[in-house]
Amino acid sequence: MVFYDYFKTKHNRLSYDNNNADLIAWTTGSADYAAWIGTHIVIGGGLNHNPYSSLDIVAHEWAHAMNDKTSKLGIAGEAGIINESLSDIWAACTERFANNAYPIPLSLLRNMWLIGEGVTKTRPSLRSMINPNAESHPDTYNGTYWYSGADEDIRIHTNSGVMNFWFYLLCHGGSGTNDKGNSYNVAPVYIIPAEKILYRAQTKYFTSSMGLLQARQLTIQAAKDLYGICSPEVKNVIDAWYAVGVGNSLIGGNTMYVNKTVAALNSDYQYAYYLVDASNIIENNAFATYESTNHIKMSNGFHAQNGSDFNARIVLCNSTNGGMKLSQANSSFQTETQERSNSQDIRAYPNPFEKTITLDINLISEDRVYVQCINTLGLIVYESNIIASSSVIDLAHLKSGQYIVRVVRNNIPQSIKLIKL
Repeated sequence: MVFYDYFKTKHNRLSYDNNNADLIAWTTGSADYAAWIGTHIVIGGGLNHNPYSSLDIVAHEWAHAMNDKTSKLGIAGEAGIINESLSDIWAACTERFANNAYPIPLSLLRNMWLIGEGVTKTRPSLRSMINPNAESHPDTYNGTYWYSGADEDIRIHTNSGVMNFWFYLLCHGGSGTNDKGNSYNVAPVYIIPAEKILYRAQTKYFTSSMGLLQARQLTIQAAKDLYGICSPEVKNVIDAWYAVGVGNSLIGGNTMYVNKTVAALNSDYQYAYYLVDASNIIENNAFATYESTNHIKMSNGFHAQNGSDFNARIVLCNSTNGGMKLSQANSSFQTETQERSNSQDIRAYPNPFEKTITLDINLISEDRVYVQCINTLGLIVYESNIIASSSVIDLAHLKSGQYIVRVVRNNIPQSIKLIKL
């Protein structure tokens, strides 16, 4: 089964449930549909179309099965749009894998960016990821062909064009003006990094009722995890979402004002800002992006006691460049007391530590928990799932210095700052 081979080869995933579940498919009579129904897929024999047994359609349905075992996205609203788009994306990736991994005659090779081109008898495809408008689907959020009617099935299949086009741009790049009148220029990350980013986002971060803005935030986070805050992959993920009308061209967050002019820093993405020498502050590994001449943006997750003063250092992607003073925490930030109450069920000790730490968490049986250790450059240097209320974590391989231990429970992060001797 090509779907199985693709995910095992590219993502080390064993079947849709990652536990080697059998891939069972039933065929039905003259019907124009295919569906995942909880235990197996059903493939229609075709009525007004050809049979729904093409590789991309079958892979699309198995991707719905994988959704049931990962993010559990619903089948309505924006969650349903994301669900359908993920199935199209994994169908395209599976088809590309087959085109390269198996001796398929040239006459049978399919365009990975067209969904259902072997099924429909009346159109070039059911959906086009390279040009959604060609099949009367939107390529921009709330843009041309965006469906706002009452039929939920039409809504989620039609509007999936937005995220489909996002993934195409992430892989291949592109420039133009979207339906919101915004000019964009997206550099490609190419298919392999794009697959890894989306797979990590779906299996680590996506949740059942999320929307497209959350999909943007979580794919950005996945890119940071894999390639680092300063990486071109992070920039390109942001740019591709901006191109399809989801979010702006900067990483969003709260605003902190600086007391010196930084007009010389005229690039939105070449610099990341890390907090150092903090007073009355809990950092949570948050970072900031340059926005204009007199302020920068702090990312979500930053917490400070109101009125705190602290220093920041400007870090060029491959070198350090000076420093500046930030002042007066924005009143919208959580206070130190609020942050303590959010983290009181997590304890990491000893601190400072030499080789290992013990992590205590108040676990509930249905909790999905994993832990990350992050260095001062924002790179993940350790990661593991957590299944016990008390776990000993070996961090002997790390260099001496300051680290953030981030515990993500049911996609909600909590952090503790540790020092390795």
